[in-house]
Amino acid sequence: MMEIVKFNDGEIAHDFSPFFKVYKDGYIERCVPIIKVPPSHELPSSLRSKDVLITTEPPISARIFMPQMAKLNKANVIAVSIEYRLAPEHPIPTGYEDSWTSLQWVASHANRHGAEPWLNFYGDFSRVFLAGDSAGANIAYYLAVRIRSVQPKMRLAGMILMHPFFMGSKLDRMWFYLCPRNGGLKDARFKPAAEDMARTGCERVLVFLAGRDKLKDAGRSFYEELNKCGWEGNADMVEHDGVGHVFHLIKPRCEQALDMMKRLVSFINQEPVIISWRSKI
Repeated sequence: MMEIVKFNDGEIAHDFSPFFKVYKDGYIERCVPIIKVPPSHELPSSLRSKDVLITTEPPISARIFMPQMAKLNKANVIAVSIEYRLAPEHPIPTGYEDSWTSLQWVASHANRHGAEPWLNFYGDFSRVFLAGDSAGANIAYYLAVRIRSVQPKMRLAGMILMHPFFMGSKLDRMWFYLCPRNGGLKDARFKPAAEDMARTGCERVLVFLAGRDKLKDAGRSFYEELNKCGWEGNADMVEHDGVGHVFHLIKPRCEQALDMMKRLVSFINQEPVIISWRSKI
């Protein structure tokens, strides 16, 4: 069998570094390749993971992480990491809708009769958190505004936004490219509206910023607006100096990343299932 590999012609049509580049022939080059690793089932690892299929049409999957022994997992959570379809191959709002479908799937386990045994047996649906970084943080916020329609099946205790991707930076042009059908500068998915923020369906929010991140000012603006929009919750913000966008994924053992993890765990354990939307742009 012959394998045909498509090469780009070298002419860049859109350069959205450090995320991706689009060439004139349609080829998409991601600046940070997506590397998939298999789930871990081996004992005596402190963490087990497995992949599950949420729907076949559209194709949405997730990886579930569960601690083997609570004492070895500081946050003591079950994490559901959603594999939503990526832009620009699948333009916005695909990622939002895939994530909403996934959240509804998670909520279907609250009665202990869902499709996934780990969630049925071990999930605490009275203490659910949404978390995400970059575009994933944007999606997490979007879900927190819509989540009231799946309550009281489960209670959203908190939301963690790491380096959220909102309007207000030099990267605004990229979002509009990813979302051809948009509402312009007032699109509530990218520029959160005060009335939507006031409906955020959780009690606590933690926002992380990075000092060298182009999205820092937009994230700070979101935090400030959330505190004065009439939302009846508590929000905190933490900024790490001298580091860039999603530094915790690039250098997970650096001092700032360890501090972020410590604060994240503390935030969760004030209550503590955590559902996470990773950045994939």
